[in-house]
Formats: sequence, structure tokens, C-alpha cells
Amino acid sequence: MKVYINGEFRDADEPALLVSDHGFTVGDAVFETIKTIDSVPYAMTRHLERLSRSASGLGLPTPPSALHLAIAELLTAEPLKGLGRIRLTWSGGPGPAGSLRAHPIEPTLVISHTSAPTPAARARVVTVPYPRNERSPLSGIKSTSYAENVLALSYARERGGDEAIFADTQGRLAEGSGSNIIIFDGTNFITPSLDCGVLAGTARGLAIEWFGVHEGEIPLHSLTSAKSVLLTSSLRDLQLVSHVDGVEIPVTQDALTLAKDFSSRLLKEVDPR
Repeated sequence: MKVYINGEFRDADEPALLVSDHGFTVGDAVFETIKTIDSVPYAMTRHLERLSRSASGLGLPTPPSALHLAIAELLTAEPLKGLGRIRLTWSGGPGPAGSLRAHPIEPTLVISHTSAPTPAARARVVTVPYPRNERSPLSGIKSTSYAENVLALSYARERGGDEAIFADTQGRLAEGSGSNIIIFDGTNFITPSLDCGVLAGTARGLAIEWFGVHEGEIPLHSLTSAKSVLLTSSLRDLQLVSHVDGVEIPVTQDALTLAKDFSSRLLKEVDPR
């Protein structure tokens, strides 16, 4: 497999990063995951725009404006059938062993394209005892500082879950370890507002724009009383939830229709602006 690193194609198993890279040593990096189907990327413009916002929020230089050309080259070099994922990582580059960055910053860019497993039709989720800090400087930034998510997902997996769900520090529903969440209260579809410390997911944003999903504050306990619950992410699109903490969640026709219509529209509008 070939990967794109700082303007060059390299074998994936070839040493290419310095051990002093700040993305490796302290998680000083941002990233994006873009879904591909038969090597066609979906919502790429929105992902690249969010990568730039995340870089700005972390104080990193703006990623190259010609990033889409590098992606196109990689997709030509590494075409895949079926579901795949492009992973872009933009790091602070080589730096001191501690938190202080090098000056000037010389960022590292890594792009890979690999196969992705097909998401299950329904997911089992587990709420975790660790809060999502909506006041953190990393709130809303897609940073590689993912240790909290790793621990949360391990906690959920040990309890039979496919995804971990966080509340914020005020007990409001926030997000999953790698997803946003939508509940259906019987009348409206609602997703936690960005004030709850959630990442502005691309699928979340499209669900709001295309289908009128509302933003709001949702008490965590509303999950088990919801008429339906869905997870959203680039690879999932809109995925129905079957259980929350072992409690079976209904699957309404409204939720089924929303999930189906979302995927159908995304197939037609490959790069919605």
C-alpha cells in the first residue's frame, strides 16, 4: 500500500516520520476521515474545510490549498472497490519532546486510503462515566489527542457496546467516541448543540441542512426514553441504534426513512457545498 507523506508517495511500511514529530509525541495534530465508495470520495470539500478549521483552532498552519489534488493522486495510485476511508493527518511536525512546539513549525502531512468495514444496520451504545468537557480548548476540534475516546470505546466494548456515548460536564447528551447522535422524540429529530462540546460532524451538518434536524440541549436520560436514536458519522451515514445500556430502543418508520433518504441523497450529491 502506498501513502502520501509530505509530497511523496511511500510504501506504508517504509519508515517516514521522525520520532520527534509532535503528532506522535504529544498528539499535536488534527485529522479527517473521508468515506469513499469505489474510490469516489464523499463530502470532501466539507472535510477539507473542517481540517482547516481544526488546524486553526489548534494553532497549526493552514493545510495546503491543493490538498484535494494530493488526494486525487492517491486515489489513482491506491484505488479500492467498495467502502473505503481516506485518512488525512496534519501534525505539528518535528519538535521538542515536551509540549513546546518548534519554531518555525514545519507540519507533517500524511494521507492514506484503506478499505473500511461495512457498518452494521444497527448499533448498541453504552454511556460512559467520563464527561466530555465542553469548555476544553480542544472542544469542537478533530484532534488526534484521542486517548479519552480510546478508553471510552474500550469501556463500551467490555459491556457489549459498539459505540461509547458521552455526556458533557452538565449532564447533557454530547456525542459518541467517533460519532454524533440524533434522537427522535416522536415529533422532531434533535441533535446536541455545539455548546455541549460536540464535534461539528459532516453527516450531522448535512442532516440539519437537508432534513431539518434540530439542535438543542438533551438530558442524557432522554436516550432510553427516545422513540428512536441514530448515530451519524462519515462512514455510518445515519445508523439506527438498537440498544442503549442494554435497553432496547424502538426503530420507528420515521427514523428508517430518515436514514434511507440521507444515504440516497448523499449518493446523488457526492460533494455537497
